[in-house]
This record gives sequence, structure tokens and C-alpha cells, in this order.
Amino acid sequence: MLVDSLGTWTANLLILNDLDWETTSQRLLENLISTDLDVILVAEETGWGVVPAYESGRKFRDRLGNLIRKIGSIADKVYLVTGGHVLDLSVLGRPLSSQ
Repeated sequence: MLVDSLGTWTANLLILNDLDWETTSQRLLENLISTDLDVILVAEETGWGVVPAYESGRKFRDRLGNLIRKIGSIADKVYLVTGGHVLDLSVLGRPLSSQ
């Protein structure tokens, strides 16, 4: 299954309060862990630019960044694709804490 993109999914849920967001994102993680499907998730990298000027932009950046980190900690493989090149972060890096 291909999910493109986690950014759109996150943006559509910005209206949730922090507790509901945590519950919803935790359910996503639990479903990813328990599924027998091969799942490919595509996410935008939002942490490399300037800090967004608006609260909603900062909320989006923080929520998506935290979600990507948590998904990366349970994923079999993590890749960064940029500039027409692929980096296998599963080999080149090590995961940060998912908390």
C-alpha cells in the first residue's frame, strides 16, 4: 500500500487538539505495526527550512516531524530522496528516540 503523503494527512488533522492528535497518530502507528501489508509512506521534510511565522505552520511542522520520527523508529527501511538521489538512512544512520 502506498500512502502519499503524510503531510496532507497531517494538514487535514490540524484542527484536532493535542490530545486527539496524539490519540489519532498513536492509532496510525499501532495499525502500521499490526498490518501484514507492505506499506510505503511518503512524507515531506519540513524541518530544513525557516521556522514558520504562523502558529498553524509551526504546529504542522512539529506534528509532521514527530510523526515521521516515530514512524521511522518502527519502519524496516527509511530512505531520504532528494535531488534525484536516494540515501538509505536505515544503513547510514541510527534512529533517534521515538519520544
